Amino acid sequence: MTKKLSFSLFLIFFLALGVGLVYSIFKAFLPLPENSLAGSEENSFSITQAVDFAGAKPTVSENVTAQLGETALAVLRRTHEVAVKEYSFGILVEGIDGVAGGADGKYWIYYLNGAMATVGAGDYSAQPGDIISWRLEKGE
Repeated sequence: MTKKLSFSLFLIFFLALGVGLVYSIFKAFLPLPENSLAGSEENSFSITQAVDFAGAKPTVSENVTAQLGETALAVLRRTHEVAVKEYSFGILVEGIDGVAGGADGKYWIYYLNGAMATVGAGDYSAQPGDIISWRLEKGE
């Protein structure tokens, strides 16, 4: 009985090893989940992000890498310290790198490629070559 048990354990071990080996060889050919490449170079692109602190700090302009599907707000949060407040209509940026809006009627407003954005920063997916500017200025 001991020989039979030893042989069974030996057989189970090598079957498991074989299944693992076959899986590791063929996993390269298995389809990947749709968002499994997030963060990969294939889904990365460059954008320009500028932050104008209206004199409270020097303006910052930087080339940053964005990921496919990443929002303007997500890029800002990843690259700066951001204070936000949630409202029924969306998220409002209230401060960037310690400079808060609201004083003197100035608020954080963002621009896409030179024009005031018409979509919330949490809803706009960055596109290759975008210029996203955050400006502390008086609201209209």
